[in-house]
Amino acid sequence: MEQYRSTGSGGRCVSCRDNTNGPHCERCKENHYRKDPEEACLPCNCNINGSLSLQCDGEGRCRCRVGVTGEKCDTCLAGFHSLGPGGCRPCECEPSGSLDYCSPLDGHCYCKPNVEGQSCNRCKPGFFNMQREHPAGCQPCFCFGHSFACYSSNHYRATDITSGFIEDQDGWWGEFSGGLKYPLLWKEGEVYLLPLNEEDTGFYRAPEKFLGHKVNSYGQLLSITFTSETSELLPDHVTLLLQGSGTALSADLSYQPLPDVDPGLTPRRSFTVRLHEYEARFRPHLSAFEFQRLLHNLTALKISNAGGHNYTSQLAGVTLTSASSSSSPASAPAPWVEACSCPRGFAGEFCERCAPGFTREDPGRGPFSTCVPCSCHQHGTCHPETGVCECLDFTGGTTCERCLDGYYGNALIGTRGDCQACPCPGLSSCAQIAETGQVVCTSCPAGQTGVRCQICEDGYYGDPLGTSGMARPCARCTCNGNVDVNAVGVCDHFTGRCLKCLGHTEGDQCQRCKQGFYGDALNQAARQKCRPCRCSAAGTSGPVDECHPATGNCRCLAHVTGRDCSHCEVGFFDLQPGIGCERCKCNPVGSLSMACHPATGECLCRAGVDGTLCGSCRVGFFGFSSQGCRACNCDPMGSASMQCRGNGTCQCRRGFVGHKCDKCELNYFYDRATHQCEECPVCYGLVKEHAEKLQTRLRDLDKLLAHFDCRGRFGKRHHPLKYATTGLYEGEHQREDTFPNALEDFLAFQEAREAFIKQFSLLEASAGALSAQLHGITFALNCSISMTEEEDKDERKDERKDEGSTGACQTFTKILLMIRASGDQLKQATLDLDNVIISFEAMSAPNKWSIMVNDSQVLMKSHSETAERIEAVASRAVRESKQAFSFLMDLLQDNSTEEYTRNLKEQITRMQQQKENLTVLLNVTVAKHLTLVEEDASFKLALGNFTSSLHQLTLMDARAASDTNQTGFNQTHLDNSPAQLSEDILKWTVELDQEIQTKDNLISNISKEMGSVKQTVLKNLEEVDAIKMLQGNVQEAKASALTSVVLGKEVESDVITIHREVENMVKEWARRQAQTKTALKKQRPQEEKVLSEVRKKVRQIEKMLAPARENASLTRNITKEAEEMAHDVAKGSKAILTQAKHTRTAASHLNSQIDSALNKLSEQELLTVKEKPMIPSEPEVSLSSIKNDMEAAKLQLEAYSVTLSELISKIDGSVPLERFHRILNETERRLSMLRGSVESPALGSKIQKLHSAAREQQSRLSLIEQDIHEIREERESLRDIASNLPQSCPQALGEGKA
Repeated sequence: MEQYRSTGSGGRCVSCRDNTNGPHCERCKENHYRKDPEEACLPCNCNINGSLSLQCDGEGRCRCRVGVTGEKCDTCLAGFHSLGPGGCRPCECEPSGSLDYCSPLDGHCYCKPNVEGQSCNRCKPGFFNMQREHPAGCQPCFCFGHSFACYSSNHYRATDITSGFIEDQDGWWGEFSGGLKYPLLWKEGEVYLLPLNEEDTGFYRAPEKFLGHKVNSYGQLLSITFTSETSELLPDHVTLLLQGSGTALSADLSYQPLPDVDPGLTPRRSFTVRLHEYEARFRPHLSAFEFQRLLHNLTALKISNAGGHNYTSQLAGVTLTSASSSSSPASAPAPWVEACSCPRGFAGEFCERCAPGFTREDPGRGPFSTCVPCSCHQHGTCHPETGVCECLDFTGGTTCERCLDGYYGNALIGTRGDCQACPCPGLSSCAQIAETGQVVCTSCPAGQTGVRCQICEDGYYGDPLGTSGMARPCARCTCNGNVDVNAVGVCDHFTGRCLKCLGHTEGDQCQRCKQGFYGDALNQAARQKCRPCRCSAAGTSGPVDECHPATGNCRCLAHVTGRDCSHCEVGFFDLQPGIGCERCKCNPVGSLSMACHPATGECLCRAGVDGTLCGSCRVGFFGFSSQGCRACNCDPMGSASMQCRGNGTCQCRRGFVGHKCDKCELNYFYDRATHQCEECPVCYGLVKEHAEKLQTRLRDLDKLLAHFDCRGRFGKRHHPLKYATTGLYEGEHQREDTFPNALEDFLAFQEAREAFIKQFSLLEASAGALSAQLHGITFALNCSISMTEEEDKDERKDERKDEGSTGACQTFTKILLMIRASGDQLKQATLDLDNVIISFEAMSAPNKWSIMVNDSQVLMKSHSETAERIEAVASRAVRESKQAFSFLMDLLQDNSTEEYTRNLKEQITRMQQQKENLTVLLNVTVAKHLTLVEEDASFKLALGNFTSSLHQLTLMDARAASDTNQTGFNQTHLDNSPAQLSEDILKWTVELDQEIQTKDNLISNISKEMGSVKQTVLKNLEEVDAIKMLQGNVQEAKASALTSVVLGKEVESDVITIHREVENMVKEWARRQAQTKTALKKQRPQEEKVLSEVRKKVRQIEKMLAPARENASLTRNITKEAEEMAHDVAKGSKAILTQAKHTRTAASHLNSQIDSALNKLSEQELLTVKEKPMIPSEPEVSLSSIKNDMEAAKLQLEAYSVTLSELISKIDGSVPLERFHRILNETERRLSMLRGSVESPALGSKIQKLHSAAREQQSRLSLIEQDIHEIREERESLRDIASNLPQSCPQALGEGKA
């Protein structure tokens, strides 16, 4: 019952099968599961260590602990290891130094190549700066190859070396093959290079800031950015070249597309590369040290012209990450810069210097050379770079191997006293004789000699060692250059007195000339210092061998001069011995000076003066005076003698007259045949009478001219009569051909002036009479001048007068005024004519030359004006062309065109605003105008009302006047009221008129302003339309300019290419022409020779063709059979070739396996060396011999591989089929040898031994690591015990420590 109540059933299943349980076997047992109720239950098999519970879910999956995975929780997750009771422990690998997660079995970390440690958390020796992005984990030490201990320096900060081309080319250049440099074309933010030709597109060459010492950029990024008009023109590949330290690197950089790029920005494409040896794109591959050595002295950085020969893309930016020494904390640190721990002999942050006491072993290698101790023989230190010693202890030389000058000894001994001072004056050099040990001075001071320089040389004097008293240094004997320096004993060795004076000198120092000689014995420049006196015996008063010792002047007689008394003084002559010279007796008037000839006494005469003493005139001269004599100049035909009288007049022959007898007498004429003056015939009397009459007339004219006071050009009186009279006899200073005409013109002018004066006087009198008559008429008409002027001033007030009388008055008045003005003018003209002075000048008529001069001047003036006009037109054309050029350049520049378009738009906006303002102003003005019109109408209406009222009041006034019976009060009131009202109305009318006039003026002004405003508005609208048209033109010009720029670039590239091709063609033309001529010369004989041989061959072939035709059919059959056989052989050869290629592939795989085995051998060898002290003595495996055998096998395999490659290349090169069998047999033989060498039992046994040794070493290493782990745990436990000891134990601890 109880079971029924509890289960609802009275039955219970027992011995459930299929791992089920429950009253009805309806569920699985604990820690079992099943996917379907019809299936049997399966055990969960959850790992007891890795699962939270042994029960799994319906799919058989267990619930895992942290760090555990797998369906049964039996595997550690990535990053966890060592599955145990607590699950999996997390890996402790350093991410920067490990390649992947740790081993899930034992937690072993897989370190990068340059990292070590249980957790891969430290760099290997020789490496530093662990970085996650570094492929090897740590960066190798550089230290110029002198140290493997380095660490990150904290004295450097990161910096970027950048070229953005914002202002200019930033020092970049274009370079083509052969080192040819070209400047780059610059545009803000980019540069581009025009290619040299299609093959040579060139490179971009970096400036100095990217070169030099760039080791601080090792392992950092270099970014290169290109830009273009569209993204399709951007390059996909760029070539980078690095050169430095004798090494060259190249890298082909490919573009890596970026996911998010803003399409609105300028298309750009960047190429990046990291500068270290792990960058696979660099060729050739360098080691870390070689790469850093290249960057230490980077001499060139070049980037290929990715734009190609069409320069479709431009270089837009280059950035190189580097580091610089800085203490500023603002910039990021640069941990990739090393600080080296230098070994002995090196110094500096990078071991780049030699320490004190060390120098370079090879100075040519610079900082890469090792440092060796200085070799200065213990006498000082050396220069750290050159090795030159800084010697001490009186030593010298590159290595202090010798004593300095002035010292002697052996400097190679290496003691401080190796070199001793020489016992010589002034520490001069000396030498020690090896046999005797005696020290001998070798460089005595000048003038000293001897073993110790104790005596003076020849030519010197003194006592250097003081053997005869006080020491006196040797001094050169002072003989003033008057001794023979090569002679012996020229002076005394102790006193210095000169003993052998030369050149006629004497004295202790040869300082003066001997007796009978003179000169300066001390003058070193003179060729002959002392010369003989040689006084003249005639002029000397004493001995001829005595003279002044310095000047050489002799003692002369009276009036004798000269150094040697050889000639007379000036003004004296005739030197006589014992007497002297006689004074000259020249005439003071006729001579030029008082000096005469020193021998003859003849004087120097003035012009025209003659005689020994210059006392008279020469023949043909006269007038003896201080100016000399004047020439007579008597005419030789008319003079009786060439000598004239005292007054200069000549004695004339018959018929001749004149001072010089050069004219014919009156009534005589000159006969050209006889050159004589002949007497005139009798008929000449009539002519003489007529001449007298002319003279009388000329005298009358002279009086007339004197009356008129005619003055010439210079204000002097001229007498025509005198001129005419004189002209009969003297014709040298006058123009006889022009004088009569000028005189007649002068008289005509005078007569005309008199006639004009008379006429003007008559006209003036007539004008006065007419003026009096007109004055009477105007007076009768009651007209006056003042009245007429008032009428002209105020025409409105005179409208009531009679128009007829007014016009007549005005007409007569004007006529009267005109006549008076004419009379005044006539009077002034008369005065002017009377004051006119007519000058009498004999003007010559214009001749041919004056006419030509005038014509040339006119022509020159016209040409000058034409040239000025042409120059003005040219200047205007130049200005317009410059304006057009500047406008075109502005259009070609995008920024200026856009700015110009903006300015135009702004001007259009301003003009539209002005138009709106003017429209508003126009509306306001129209409104004002309408208002004024309305006011004008109202004022006119009021004026009409007032006028009608005035008319009515006038009528009332008339009625009041007729009413005489009214009272006095009413009469007075009626009389006064209309008059007052009339005055008021008149005042109002005047005011209204004034106001109306003001309004009319205002309306007219407004109308004028409206007209000007309308014109302005129309002009602005026209300008707006013009600006719109101009804007359209600007857009079209911009588009055409851009198109022109693109076409210009293409044309420029084509032109440059064509130009270079033409230059090359020009350079090659001469050589090609010469080659062509030579070839043509050679071709003719060769053609003839070849043609003859061809003809012979043709004949022979024709003879041989007959039997060949018979064998043709047989040959065809044989050929078909051969083709079939060749086809079969080719198939077999292809199969053999395929097998050979497979063999080569297998050989290459085997070669790589051997390389890996050799690498493992090297690692095992290193481990063996390290673990050799720990390994007990047992039979050792010869790793080195195994390694040597494998290397030999590798070399042999490489040789076989090369042979096989050659074989395949030959087979591919269509080797004849008959050689295939021999080649394949040779290949089979070599392959069998290779297989035998690889599969040799000795090598197999050695490899097995090597594997066993490696396994033993691995087990030993695991045991050692386990022991180390246990020791660390014990150390930690001891630390815990020590930290938890009670306070009563310090003394015990101290004693234990003690």
